[in-house]
Amino acid sequence: MKLPGSMLAMLLGATIALAEREAPAVAGNPRSARPAGAATGQPPVRTIVVTSGRCVGLQDEEVSQEAQQQAQKQLLDRLAELAEQLSGYRPSTRQIVRERGWLLEQPGVDEQHDLAAETKEYGPVAEHTIRLSLPEAVVAQWAARLVAEHRRQTALTLGAIAATVVAWLAGAGVLVKLDRATNGYHTAMLALAVFGVLLAASGLGWAWLVAWR
Repeated sequence: MKLPGSMLAMLLGATIALAEREAPAVAGNPRSARPAGAATGQPPVRTIVVTSGRCVGLQDEEVSQEAQQQAQKQLLDRLAELAEQLSGYRPSTRQIVRERGWLLEQPGVDEQHDLAAETKEYGPVAEHTIRLSLPEAVVAQWAARLVAEHRRQTALTLGAIAATVVAWLAGAGVLVKLDRATNGYHTAMLALAVFGVLLAASGLGWAWLVAWR
């Protein structure tokens, strides 16, 4: 018994579709898309590349140092931008320096420096390039660390505000008691002494808090 040509074509198409559905994903198949680095068996890595630009000066050593400093500044700016993307807030320069040190201690993180220097007719020229490679697993850990640090700093700031308010209220209470004890004869001197102490203590406390951050 012969089947019509159209029926044979339908059966053949169904067989091919079934085979494709059951076949394992292979390279080139859209279903087999993997994260960057998966094809080579390596974990995904995020790379940051910054350059100082061409620095010109009078002495080779000074030009090289300037190029390095410019590249370092560019790297810190890029890390601050990345930190803001990951956590929603931009860390201070002091904090981002600490965070860079933490990143460099993590496994798989690599920072490479390249200095290109040459002497032109008008003087030495240098350009410094930094390439920082961050595994995505480290980036995820860093994001969680940044969020936790931001919450801790927020709590510390709110605590400092509350402590300042309480201290000033307590100082005002002490001033009232001292004023009554002296029958108001030394009000100005007592006010100057009490609020002077409060002002100095508050200033030192907030200066320490800002510097520590």
